Amino acid sequence: MKKNRSEERALALAVMASLWLAAGVAAAQAASPDANGPEATSGPPPGAPGGPGGSTAKGPSGPPALPPPNVHALIGSWSVVQSPKTTPVPPAGRYPLTPEYEARRAAMQAKDEAGGVIEGRNNRCIPSGLPDMQTFGFRIEANADYLTIIGGTGPTIRTVWLHRRQHTPSKLLFPSFGGESLGHWEGRTLVVDTVGLDPTNEITYGMASNDPDLHIVERFRLLSPTRLEVVSTLESKVALTRPYTYKYLYGRVQFNGEEEYCQRPLVNNELDLTPPSGGYIPPGADR
Repeated sequence: MKKNRSEERALALAVMASLWLAAGVAAAQAASPDANGPEATSGPPPGAPGGPGGSTAKGPSGPPALPPPNVHALIGSWSVVQSPKTTPVPPAGRYPLTPEYEARRAAMQAKDEAGGVIEGRNNRCIPSGLPDMQTFGFRIEANADYLTIIGGTGPTIRTVWLHRRQHTPSKLLFPSFGGESLGHWEGRTLVVDTVGLDPTNEITYGMASNDPDLHIVERFRLLSPTRLEVVSTLESKVALTRPYTYKYLYGRVQFNGEEEYCQRPLVNNELDLTPPSGGYIPPGADR
């Protein structure tokens, strides 16, 4: 009996040793699979953060970033609240005018003080153009590719392209009242660079730039849902001694625009009251 019990005890120990060895091998294979074994299934799946093909970026550690600019927030009608504009003639020193243009401004001021009429594009039925077209207000429409600004007399319509980075070469660019405007975002500010403006466009009321290279940069920034700030810088080697920067503040208004046209242009600085050919015809009269 002793021999049988000894044999049984030895057999049991051998079985237990075999089980321990098998368990150790299985654990080693799970921790370090060989080239022919199954791939590890622990950890993030492919494409997940931290996993194969996924992002390793960590979550935000500071205050959340502001949402990206939305050009559609600019859509609507805007009316001037504050501006440096003086009507009809700016005071001396307001613009850094060249001596020639300062002499013109002084002559306009003397004429205004004497009760004369200051001749501007408005009273000659000519679209005001940039920069004067946005003096009192404008309307913006927009989509993902461009925004359209409607303002001034005429009215003047200009397009601001949002995905173009180079202006049309000057020799191929046809001058216009609104010019060629390219926009891009700098933070939450829409920066608009404009060239190709008609030389007859006025840098201030009644005073044309006479400069085919007039360059304007505007910075549109929403201060609130109902307040829009526009800071403009004018550059002209013909009319200005240095770049001139000014700021306008606009408020959002419920206004969709209206048709505007000139009924009676000025002739010799006075309203043209000449009756139509054939004499006056009363309304409703047989023709």
